[in-house]
Amino acid sequence: MPAPTAYTYTALELVTAAKMNDDNDLLQQCLDAIYEPIVLSIQLCTDVALSAGNNQWQFHIPAKMNGWTVSGASISRDSGSGTITVQLYNDTDSVDVFSSGLTISSGNYSTTVTINTSNDDVATGDRMQIDVDSAGTSSLGVSVNILFQRP
Repeated sequence: MPAPTAYTYTALELVTAAKMNDDNDLLQQCLDAIYEPIVLSIQLCTDVALSAGNNQWQFHIPAKMNGWTVSGASISRDSGSGTITVQLYNDTDSVDVFSSGLTISSGNYSTTVTINTSNDDVATGDRMQIDVDSAGTSSLGVSVNILFQRP
């Protein structure tokens, strides 16, 4: 076997660099697929009945989601009756994200919500909160899912 030369090492470095670039491109494609869209699942209550009130749950928008939009939402409950209405509120901008609240009128699941497109953009550090406008009767296991995606 011949001894390696400077050319051998240069060729090896080029092949390694090309492989790393391919790996980085593949990783970025995987991350893009994973991160879009994002569903944030929020458990508002489990074994204690839901109660009405503002700021029942809060979170901040991370830097990776800067410029994204709220594009949908759903609400569910394990048990209970009556109407549950929740609102997503951007405390940083002092605006409601939903034109009207996310509501379960009957049954245990709903995706009926209208997004206010003037208020659906989020920015790094935005403080978001869930307000419960109406809690229904003996509502247990209430979850809200919020869908975010890139514009």
